[in-house]
Amino acid sequence: MSWRIRFCWSALRNLVENALRFTPSGGVLIGARRRGNRIRIDVVDTGVGVPPDRWEDIFEEFVQVDNPGRRLGLGLGLGLAIVSRIAKLLGAAIEVNSKEGRGSRFSLLLPEAEPVQAAQDESAPEFEDPGGRVLIVEDDAIALRSLEAALADWGYEPVAAPTGEEALRVAEAEGWRFGAIVADQHLGAGLTGVNTAKEIVRRSARYMPALILTGDTSKEGISEISASGFQIMHKPTAPESLRRSLARLMKG
Repeated sequence: MSWRIRFCWSALRNLVENALRFTPSGGVLIGARRRGNRIRIDVVDTGVGVPPDRWEDIFEEFVQVDNPGRRLGLGLGLGLAIVSRIAKLLGAAIEVNSKEGRGSRFSLLLPEAEPVQAAQDESAPEFEDPGGRVLIVEDDAIALRSLEAALADWGYEPVAAPTGEEALRVAEAEGWRFGAIVADQHLGAGLTGVNTAKEIVRRSARYMPALILTGDTSKEGISEISASGFQIMHKPTAPESLRRSLARLMKG
């Protein structure tokens, strides 16, 4: 099963669980239909509903409209936040239509996948996945899992770390045996992606190519990465672009 299918399934599961949790009576309906070049998956319920002024809020972490007392039986308020992040990774969109006391419809609009054979024929002349071990450094848990799944599907052996400091410990424990590093630039309060990659190169006493992922569009942020000599890739990252870039790095 490809990483896209796994994450699509995860998003749908969270939508269904959310609908069931907030539907004390009535039912939940799941449907799918084509809309232009997208596939729309609908999860419709007859639950408590959401007021229009809260439609955006419910996709934030730990937000629940109908759980002021934080009853654990209604979860932690992470389900829709996870769906939102997965949708961004998939290049999908989310639509909400809800009425208080009458229910909700959550729709996930997925881009239509290219035919498998066509995609293979198009990509085959350009590159081959060389495989090998790749160190991934990413502090966002969902993005980290997405990268791990994608690289595994492409034939690599991913090793993950959530911070630069942890990446240094992991890399040393593994004897610096990596063909490349894929790191987010901003990793919280600790080391940046660039500084992590530089320190790994210094400690291992050998050059290791790195792909630095960033959503920073400032001149200073881009200049810092460019000056490091590592390759830069801007977020959101298209999977096939990441795949090609990583293949080139691993081949040297």
